[in-house]
Amino acid sequence: MSSGTRIARAATAGTKTDDGRTDGGVTLDRVLSLDAAADVARGRTRIALAPAALARCRASADRLSALIAGNRRIYGVTTGFGPLAGRTVAVQDTHLLQQKLVYHLASGVGPLLPWDAARAMVLARLMSIVQGASGASDTTIATMLALLNSDLAPAVPSQGTVGASGDLTPLAHMVLAFQGEGDFVDRHGRRIPGRAGLDALGLSPLTLEARDGLALVNGTSAMTGVAVLSAIDARASLDWAIAYFSQVSTEAITARTSIAMSSIPTSEIRTKASMTMPLSRILSTTSAMLVEARLFSIAIISVPSFSD
Repeated sequence: MSSGTRIARAATAGTKTDDGRTDGGVTLDRVLSLDAAADVARGRTRIALAPAALARCRASADRLSALIAGNRRIYGVTTGFGPLAGRTVAVQDTHLLQQKLVYHLASGVGPLLPWDAARAMVLARLMSIVQGASGASDTTIATMLALLNSDLAPAVPSQGTVGASGDLTPLAHMVLAFQGEGDFVDRHGRRIPGRAGLDALGLSPLTLEARDGLALVNGTSAMTGVAVLSAIDARASLDWAIAYFSQVSTEAITARTSIAMSSIPTSEIRTKASMTMPLSRILSTTSAMLVEARLFSIAIISVPSFSD
């Protein structure tokens, strides 16, 4: 199946809601909610590409192809990088330039990123690409969609990046997996050789086109993916804390009232029971404050292309 056919099939989805969900999964367009992003990263739902997003991506790739055909100087495509930006790269060498960029950056070390964090990184990079300004090829987008709709994640070392320039190193390891030169992992942590992983995905090794290397590695996608999952987990922990605090406090109030009422005449029960009301109101106010704190903690997490 061609990459164009795979994307065309992925672009068919049900009615989309405000958070990116459809009746058949999650549709990727401009914005994706934190909940939907976590569901994708943790393999709980499938994704599709919105027709508008596909159109943006193809228009961007077409513009880039036209500029290259017109012998325009384009940073990192027909020129070198950084201090070599003044060097011209021949059109026939643009693919090689993108590949050498990946090899240069893939120098990560240490234990692998968790399975869901590596998948969240892929999703964050794809969300950046579908904004329509990266010039990524159809094949690249189809590869990322196939990975996220599978049980696999790229094997990405957790240590090593290039600071202010973004998560270039972990993203380069993602690219190597797509090319069959790196490895994959499944949700149980089992490491799968690159070619075997591509076979399981029904993919051929990814060949980088005009700007695919830059489109795939130049961004803060690893830290964004980790931040999304951390926000979801922090919210779940706070929700649990609120529920636990409310339950324990309710049980304490009930016990206090029961003890007080058992030691006094029936005629005084109503008066004594009413003494617990201020404490109940305090509990209600405290719970409301905790809820406000939870909402505030989520609101201050600002992640490009994701929302909550």
